[in-house]
Amino acid sequence: MSEAKREQREQCRSDERLLPGLSLDSLEDVLVSRRGLLTLLMAGSVALFLATLPFAKRFVGRREERFPKVVVGRVADLLPGEARTFAYPGKDNPALLVRLKNGEWRAYGGMCTHLGCVVYWDAASQRLICPCHNAAFAVETGAVLMGPPRRSLPRIDLIVEGDTIYALGMKP
Repeated sequence: MSEAKREQREQCRSDERLLPGLSLDSLEDVLVSRRGLLTLLMAGSVALFLATLPFAKRFVGRREERFPKVVVGRVADLLPGEARTFAYPGKDNPALLVRLKNGEWRAYGGMCTHLGCVVYWDAASQRLICPCHNAAFAVETGAVLMGPPRRSLPRIDLIVEGDTIYALGMKP
């Protein structure tokens, strides 16, 4: 073997490493046992679980929403087959109060469940109409009769005490 090749080999075997942190034969390398790996995986799982708690709290801990008792109108204000608007549960939430031809009362949230357009009462067809996409809802149940909405209108619970009509709550 030539002298030049011997010198090159000696340089490669030298204790001096070019990248000491990336040495494959170092005694300082960290060995991970199965127990260590499982501990690391368990700690990561617990961390992910704790990170999702704020989001899960929205769905798991749902409690019944309380609505205020609000005066909607007077019995004498509407004849059978008529309707009027009001705000419930807040002033920014439109709603419709309808007196059916048989004298019963119905109230629904006034926003279409498709894109949130304001719903109005059509006395001729006896339906709740959304003008945005020509949708129609049944006045007896709030169910979708035609159009793109997939959900019924939210129904507002009513009670009549004497001559006054009160809204008590909403059901989706």
